[in-house]
Amino acid sequence: MRIYSLREFDKIAAPIVDWEFDGVDGLEPDTISGFFYSDRYDELVDFCRKNSDFHVISLKNYIYYNRPIPGATLFRLGQGGADPSMFFVLGGRHEKWETSDLGNDPT
Repeated sequence: MRIYSLREFDKIAAPIVDWEFDGVDGLEPDTISGFFYSDRYDELVDFCRKNSDFHVISLKNYIYYNRPIPGATLFRLGQGGADPSMFFVLGGRHEKWETSDLGNDPT
């Protein structure tokens, strides 16, 4: 299921941001925005197997996937809808509208 807005994707998948990690079982993200680097894949998948309230969100080739993707560049943990068919293409045809809507028109 393709999502046409990063805001909508985040609303559904509910990625955890860095300042929310205090209560997440000692996991510490690699960036201040809550991302984990690719070498943490196994750790995140294992964590989600043990903690069913969480799921892995992957970023690979400018696409956010709402599931673990081996070889992805970055990962996040999500606490919302875990529909594995959901994805969002960065730079897709509707993304310009979304950034313009926020007052950050890239043109």
